[in-house]
Amino acid sequence: MGDLKQEVRLSCGEPERTEIIGYIDKIQDNERIRVMKIEEWIYSAPYYGKHYYYSLGF
Repeated sequence: MGDLKQEVRLSCGEPERTEIIGYIDKIQDNERIRVMKIEEWIYSAPYYGKHYYYSLGF
């Protein structure tokens, strides 16, 4: 938690799949502050002949 996308790419390589799963729009004191895109990266890892999938959110 808290890792930057670039750090994850350097450690794990390119994700198997990426998806934009939503947005957060923060409003404070009736003023729009920021819009943040939420991405999900999917990684596959073999373990004893099976593949396990890991989901990372940014």
